[in-house]
Amino acid sequence: DAKYDALKTLLQLNSFTNLTNLAQVLDADTKVHLYHSPFDQLVPEENTRQLASLLAANFDVAFYEDECSSGEYQAFAELVNRVGAVHAVCALEMLDEAMQDMRAR
Repeated sequence: DAKYDALKTLLQLNSFTNLTNLAQVLDADTKVHLYHSPFDQLVPEENTRQLASLLAANFDVAFYEDECSSGEYQAFAELVNRVGAVHAVCALEMLDEAMQDMRAR
C-alpha cells in the first residue's frame, strides 16, 4: 500500500533512535502497530512504551503490550535460549494483526 511506503522506508533506514520531523513524513491518519514482549532480551519494555506514547500524540498507534506475554511465550523464551527468538515469533503474530487492520481499512 503506497500509504505505508514512507514508513517502510523509515524503518529500513532508521531504528527510531533519531527520528525527527516524523509528522512531515507520515500522514496523521497512518496507523502504527507496536508490540513488545516482556521476554525480549535486548530492548527494555519501557522503550516501546515511551515510543508508543510519543507517536500517539500525532498518529493512530496500536500498542500490543500484552499480546506476547502469555505463558506460552514464557515457556518458549525459557526453552529456546536464542536472543531474538521470542521477538521473531511475536513479530509474525503482530504482522497478522497489522495485515488484518489494513484489509479492514
